[in-house]
Amino acid sequence: TSAPTLCCQASHVDDGDMTTRWSTNGSGNNSDYIYLDLGAKYDICKIAITWENAYGKDFDIQISNDGTTWTTIDPVTGNTSKYTEFDGSVTAEYVRMQGITPATGFGYSIYEFQVFGQPASACAAPAELTSTNVTQNTAALNWDPVSGATQYLIQ
Repeated sequence: TSAPTLCCQASHVDDGDMTTRWSTNGSGNNSDYIYLDLGAKYDICKIAITWENAYGKDFDIQISNDGTTWTTIDPVTGNTSKYTEFDGSVTAEYVRMQGITPATGFGYSIYEFQVFGQPASACAAPAELTSTNVTQNTAALNWDPVSGATQYLIQ
């Protein structure tokens, strides 16, 4: 992202204080972005952005599980509001506002970037679960482990 001034650091975007804000420096770059690291995967039901006067006209709300590969969940075009809300059901560890076109010549400026949800289910099923050599009393099971899982209950 662009380097903000002292008044507009990234830490202000989720501090709960509507008098502080994050912003790009001056005119900004159309592709400026800011993301939140939730620290773990969350089942997200709502994402809200409260903009300052320098709001995003066209931007994407994106999610990621690794902070590298991003998926657009809400492509916003022609926005004229200083409040943007995504209501849906997604699971992710990172949430990003990816700028495309600022509404003004002053880049992007956000008072609050909020994510609502709860920690993702700890009972996630492993991927690529297969069984071989199945008999009445036995089976060989194979799967890709769930990140962070320390045990599995097989029934």
